[in-house]
Amino acid sequence: MKKLFTINFLIFLSGFTIPFLAIAQKEIPTKDLLYLKDGSVLSGSIRYNPRKSAETVILISEGVEKSYSVNEADGFLFEFQEKYVIKDLNTKDFDSKRFFSRLIVDGNLKLYQLFGRFYIEDQSGKIIPLQKSEIGEFTKKEKSSKHHLSILSFVTQGDCSSNKGSSLDKVQLNDESLSDYLVAYLACQGSSFTSYIDNRPRAQLNYYAQIGGVHTRYKYARESVPVRQNIQKNTIPAITTGVRLDELRGKPRVSMDFLLGITSQNNSLDYFYEDNVYQYVGTSNYSLFSLTGNWFVNYTLLKKQKFDLYAGVGPMTRVNFFKEEFGIAERIRTTSGFTVLDEGKTFDAVPYTLGLGYKIGAVLMKNNRSRITAELIMDFTPRSVNINIANRSNLDQFNTAFMIGYSFRQLKK
Repeated sequence: MKKLFTINFLIFLSGFTIPFLAIAQKEIPTKDLLYLKDGSVLSGSIRYNPRKSAETVILISEGVEKSYSVNEADGFLFEFQEKYVIKDLNTKDFDSKRFFSRLIVDGNLKLYQLFGRFYIEDQSGKIIPLQKSEIGEFTKKEKSSKHHLSILSFVTQGDCSSNKGSSLDKVQLNDESLSDYLVAYLACQGSSFTSYIDNRPRAQLNYYAQIGGVHTRYKYARESVPVRQNIQKNTIPAITTGVRLDELRGKPRVSMDFLLGITSQNNSLDYFYEDNVYQYVGTSNYSLFSLTGNWFVNYTLLKKQKFDLYAGVGPMTRVNFFKEEFGIAERIRTTSGFTVLDEGKTFDAVPYTLGLGYKIGAVLMKNNRSRITAELIMDFTPRSVNINIANRSNLDQFNTAFMIGYSFRQLKK
């Protein structure tokens, strides 16, 4: 009965998901803007990685991908309100006009960032670096330095200097803290300004469902009776559903899955064991309904426009509802052939198990709204079932699953 329910549910899930895929895969166009030197503005999806190439930006529009350099573009604006411009920052170690600089605050005071370093432009147009050096990652000494506080104190003089909405000595050398301080100061002055701070959430929440099959095998645990066994049906259907968190702020290659699933089976297990005195031959017919829960932390190994490759690891739990329908065992004395036939419970599953899972997955189709994935998931659960013969034999469980998944998110229109 449970098996029939599972099959019907899988058919229902497939029938529900397939037409929805066709609707949800329709991509909502992004509204990133690229400003060219001839005054024209192009829209599309912008890719920019300042660590790899701070002087080049890629625009994807209507399926066409094209690169633009600082010689062709004046700047660009992401839909999530991060802006980049070409600006002479009066740098000594390199020519800042050869790269795109991030504009964080635009008003009577302007705040820029280039290669992780911050620069402020005062009301007279003078550019002042907020750190002593212009190249390299911040050292511990620079992070604890008060150099940027003395610069901020100098450029934010006046009546609003004591009413900035935040304490100067608590301003840290990062974009959010600096932006909050300058925005409060400019708001107090009543002057117009724009703050270009990433307004995306800390992570994107995706609804995620998977359907596939699980192949199970058992092996006797360490220091346990070495019983040989065979499952009649090694592969059973499985479904999971839950959420995936991705696009974590500051960790774009990391994602997390929180999933619940069910498996159901009516199965049979044959086993054999022989010691110096007896041979044990038995069969158990049983039903097993399992609720699964897993949490995976994934890392994207390869990230392309239309394809991702990732790996994940995390704990996997199961709550098992086991019932042995019929069990029979023969105990044969090897010296005389005398046989004793026992009928009763010989095979059992642990009600609650905890194991470790790992997987390799691929995003086969994606846009800014939905994903289609394929995953190979393997997990190990120690001592998940046992066979009760002369001495109890505990078996470790090894599962290999292949799952096709679909995830989608709700986007603001």
